[in-house]
Amino acid sequence: MELLDNILREQVEGHDTWITEEPLHSDRCVPGIPAAYRLEQREDRAVYVKGVPHAWQNGPFQILVANFGEVEKVPCLISLGSEHTFRWAIMATAEEAENLLNGMHGMRFEGEYLTTSMATPPGRTIRLLAPLTQAPARLPPTPPYTPYHSLGAGLGAFLGAPAVHGHPSPASSTDPQEKAKENIPPVTQYTTPATRAKSSANSDATAAPAPATPAPFVPISTSWANIASAANPNTGVVVLHPTRPVSSRLQPVGRIPSVIRSERHKVVIPESQAEQMRVVFLLNLPNNLSLQDVSNGVQEGPLVQIAFGFDEVEQAKFAGVVFQYARDAEVFHQVLQKERAESRPERFRFIVDAVRGDPFPADEAIKAMGDPKINASRRLTMVKKGFFFVFGERHLTNLCNKVVGEEDVQLVWLYNGGNATVVFSNVRAAMKMKAELDRLTAGAGLPGGQPAVWAGLQTTYSKDPCHVPLVLTSAINN
Repeated sequence: MELLDNILREQVEGHDTWITEEPLHSDRCVPGIPAAYRLEQREDRAVYVKGVPHAWQNGPFQILVANFGEVEKVPCLISLGSEHTFRWAIMATAEEAENLLNGMHGMRFEGEYLTTSMATPPGRTIRLLAPLTQAPARLPPTPPYTPYHSLGAGLGAFLGAPAVHGHPSPASSTDPQEKAKENIPPVTQYTTPATRAKSSANSDATAAPAPATPAPFVPISTSWANIASAANPNTGVVVLHPTRPVSSRLQPVGRIPSVIRSERHKVVIPESQAEQMRVVFLLNLPNNLSLQDVSNGVQEGPLVQIAFGFDEVEQAKFAGVVFQYARDAEVFHQVLQKERAESRPERFRFIVDAVRGDPFPADEAIKAMGDPKINASRRLTMVKKGFFFVFGERHLTNLCNKVVGEEDVQLVWLYNGGNATVVFSNVRAAMKMKAELDRLTAGAGLPGGQPAVWAGLQTTYSKDPCHVPLVLTSAINN
C-alpha cells in the first residue's frame, strides 16, 4: 500500500485529489471547495474551473492554469456516482486569481468552452437552474470529501475492477444513488458566473444547506489504480479552431484564398475568445478595389492576411482582413462605423460596410509573428550591394509570382541597387518566399545553384505597412 500511495502521489498528486460517492454532475451543480482549502477560498485565491476533460490528471491542468499566474495547488474532486471531475485552482495571490477568472473564462478547449467562477465555500452546493416538468428527487447536499491518500488499506480489496474514463466503476443500476441520478431533470440553461459571487447565508432553491448528518463515505478501491493508469500522460494542452463556419454566402474568388484556415494548430498558450476576434469583413466592394487599396485603408496594426471573396447574396466583392491583434480589429471596425455614421469616408473613397468575423484562433503564421526569434510579417526586405542592378524589378516580380502566386503579391519596390522590399497579401506567403530566397542564396555558386551574385543576399522581415507606413522612394531609373 505504501508503494501504491507513492505511485499515486506522483501520477495524480493524491494529496490534492478528493473523492465522494455522491452523484454530482458538473453540468448541474457547482460543489463547494473541500474544507481543507477554506482559508484560500476566504482569501479569494480559489477559482473553480468547469469544462476540463474528466480524465485529465492534475499535472496538465496545472500547466494550463500556470499561463495565467503562479499556481499553488490544483484541488480535484472526483464523484464516484457520476464519474465527473470537479477542479479548482489555488493561485498565489488574489490578483492572479482574478487574472485566471477573466482570462480563462470563455476559452474554447477540446470542443468545449471553459467557464470560471470564484470557489463556493465548503459545505455549499450551487444547483443550476432548469425548467422543471415534474418535481425532481431531492439532491444530496455537498458531501464530506475524502482525500485519496487517506483511504488506507481498504483499497487493496477491490484492486483490478474496471474503470470508466479513468474513474472508478459506476454503481449498479440497483443502487439507490443511481435511481436518484435518473430523476435529475435535464438542464437547458447554464448560468455562467463571470464575476465573483459569494453564497449568502440565507440560501434559496439554488443552494442546498449543509446536512445535519454527513453522508457516509465508502471507499472504492479502483480509484487509485485506475486513475493512475488510465489518464493519458501525453495529453496536449489545447487545440483551438474556429467555433462556427463562416457563412456560405461568402465564397473565395478564383485562386484567392478564403479567410478560413484549413489546418488545425496546437497553441501552447490558449487565447480567450475575445483575443480571437481578429477578423473584419469589408462588404459590397467595387470590383476594381485592389489589394493595395485595402492595405492602404488600414492603419491600426500588423495584418495576418487580406483575402478577397464574392458575396453570393449581394452579388458583390468582399474582403476579409485578419489582424494580428483583436484590439486592432476592434479599433479599425469602430473607425469605419464612425465614417458611416457621419457619412464622411476617409480610409477609402466610399463608405464601407464593415462587420466583425467569427473567432480566428492563432495559427502557425500568427505564432510566427509573435515569436521574437522570427517576427514574421507580410513584408520582406532584401539587401545586397549592387544585387538589383543585375536582378531587377521585373525579375524579382516574376520570381515572387512564381513562388506564391500573383494574387498574393501586393507590392514589389526597389529603393536602389542594393535594397528592395516586397509586401504580400498574407504572412504565409511572405514566409514561403523568404524560405525560397534563403534557399537560393545558400546554393549560390554551387553546381546546379544560382549564380555567385546571389551569395550574401540578406532577406529579413520588416514592419507591416499597416503598422508603419512605407516611404517609397527610388534611385533606380526603370
